[in-house]
Amino acid sequence: MDFRKMNLGHELMLEIERFARTKKFNTLMLDAQDHALTFYEKLGYQVEGEGFMDAGIPHHLMSKKLD
Repeated sequence: MDFRKMNLGHELMLEIERFARTKKFNTLMLDAQDHALTFYEKLGYQVEGEGFMDAGIPHHLMSKKLD
């Protein structure tokens, strides 16, 4: 079965945020591959600082403040 275009990544990120709120976290951070920056920006994450390489793939640190 092809799981693409089923919004599973989006739903997973929303569940991570829900869980983080129950644990009283106020900020989430992640290392995003550059090709996925737009995906995370649509979820409210912001790029932090300069890019870096990880396993030969360009990345950026991203963060999101939780309500």
